[in-house]
Amino acid sequence: MDSPVRFKSRLSLILFALLLPALLIAAPHRVRVIIDTDAACERDDQHAIAYALLSPEHFTIEGFTSVHNGPGTSEKNFLEIHNMIGLAGIRGIPVIMGADKPLTDSKTPVVSDAVKFIIERSKAAGQGELVVLGIGAATNLASAILLDPGIAGRVTFAWLGGVDWPDGEGGEHNMMQDLTAARVLFSSGVKLLYIPCGNNVMIQTKHHSKRALRGRGPLGDYLNLLMMTNGWQMDEPFNIADLAAVGALAHPELFNWLESPAPSLDERGNFDFSRTFGPVKVATGLVENVFGGPVPLWDEFYDKIDAAAPGQPSNVREELCAVLNIHPGAPDVQAVEGEVEQFDGYTRQEVRWPTIFGQWVPAYLCRPTGAKGKKLPAVICLSGTGGDRIVLTRPDFGIGEYVSLGRKEPRPPHSRLIGWAAELARRGYVTLAMTQRGLGDRGFNSGDQSKAALIQGFTSQGIHAHEIRQALSYLTTLDDVDPERIGCTGMSFGRITTFYSTAADSRFAAAAPLCGGVGTLRHMLAVGTPGYHGHYWWLPGILQHFDQPELVAAQAPRPYFIAAPLDDIGMPREGVDELLEKARPAYVRAGRPGALIGYRPPGKHSFTPEMFEELVKFFNQWL
Repeated sequence: MDSPVRFKSRLSLILFALLLPALLIAAPHRVRVIIDTDAACERDDQHAIAYALLSPEHFTIEGFTSVHNGPGTSEKNFLEIHNMIGLAGIRGIPVIMGADKPLTDSKTPVVSDAVKFIIERSKAAGQGELVVLGIGAATNLASAILLDPGIAGRVTFAWLGGVDWPDGEGGEHNMMQDLTAARVLFSSGVKLLYIPCGNNVMIQTKHHSKRALRGRGPLGDYLNLLMMTNGWQMDEPFNIADLAAVGALAHPELFNWLESPAPSLDERGNFDFSRTFGPVKVATGLVENVFGGPVPLWDEFYDKIDAAAPGQPSNVREELCAVLNIHPGAPDVQAVEGEVEQFDGYTRQEVRWPTIFGQWVPAYLCRPTGAKGKKLPAVICLSGTGGDRIVLTRPDFGIGEYVSLGRKEPRPPHSRLIGWAAELARRGYVTLAMTQRGLGDRGFNSGDQSKAALIQGFTSQGIHAHEIRQALSYLTTLDDVDPERIGCTGMSFGRITTFYSTAADSRFAAAAPLCGGVGTLRHMLAVGTPGYHGHYWWLPGILQHFDQPELVAAQAPRPYFIAAPLDDIGMPREGVDELLEKARPAYVRAGRPGALIGYRPPGKHSFTPEMFEELVKFFNQWL
């Protein structure tokens, strides 16, 4: 026999399901929302983030905040939000790092930038009340309530967590990551839309994922990859519950709702109705039974992914982005700037930004001394395999010895041109020297990362291009940089990443790949040394689209400087000859025959002081 409490709760379900709460009926304006997420925990957060990003008709996204799914995981989840934004090609949405641990008690908040952001945005004017949706541990939501109790009158909280309402068995993941925070949320008296995981089931299978998501641009491919490879212990079919939570805000009419007193929670997160608090609105499930037919939310989700995928390329640049599997739009960047160091003739500032596939990009920004108030040209500077941002920005300029960070085995110092990004700054340029993925203190494992990208449906060159294009986005925001005069140059490893990155982005004003790797792929295969280049260099299927000369020709009349020593192992001289021969007519037709420059000194694979001076001449003329 049912207990009186359970009978009363089920009676409430029958009564209130007949009346959708007025708050939740689709409003004429979009929902102002902050989404708080443990994005990298498994696979369903990413589906929810994608739906929200692609639904401007439903949401005004004030920001995303990350929360832990266990101590020490918030940064990983923060980076995964940036990954989703980057793959989707979305710009301008703040991402804020949140709590990295659960509450220690019910009175002490875990103060973080995310909590401060939630409180700040709750006080900002906007169309409609702010909704803070949590799809992970409730730590940030509860901390905002504890830090500013007045937020209860300014915000509607929504939270996905817990087992089947009203009498499921406890132990649900979001609930147990911070049971104390869930108790604060339930007992605080705030306006709460509660979305139990156990009731709101959005079934997905690998078959349906492959059919609907694979091949729908980088975002669709990534979501499908998560379905194919996610290590979360869950058998098919999978419950993508977080998508239901976002869907409940966009389409409340698709869900059954009831109003109930908020229950207490026992040590396993079970609902205890013997002690209750203020009212909450509970989503008790989708109107259409998910096992009985198609769910409209899935149809809408798949349509959005398909519509957001880059369409049929209309030019060579867009076709290259498709080969690289990156979004053709200018990528977003949310850079963090550090301390400024003073050197003779220039300053150096630490800069880093989150990027796709779970990493930070570390860089140094160099500025010429005494150039305040001027709009300067800027150059992104990229090293070879053994280099990094440190060797490029050293104060001593010239041929010197350097051992790159990150090597697993000690190796003797390597002679190379050091300090050349700093020297460019002394000569009047703002320079941004990056450590590229897989080099230096980013693991010195570019080969391993390239192999992983290839089998996952992405490309190392595409990931490099995204990061370098983020660097370009960052430079365009600086007050002392002329956004119309930004170039890119790099040696060896940095040469090929310069080559593809500049070909993939029309915002660059000049390109200068140096030493090896650029000519024709046909000659490299026929008479070159293919084994010299690591996995990062190779792009699957590129010759089905074009060879390197076509990519240079498509950039005319952009000023282009190719430095190719005659005995460079990275590319046979015949390949460079053919590239210049095939690309030059495009520059003639564009009215800039002198903008394509081939510097062909004798010598091998080496960036020399003489080559640097030729590079400076090029930038002085064209930037």
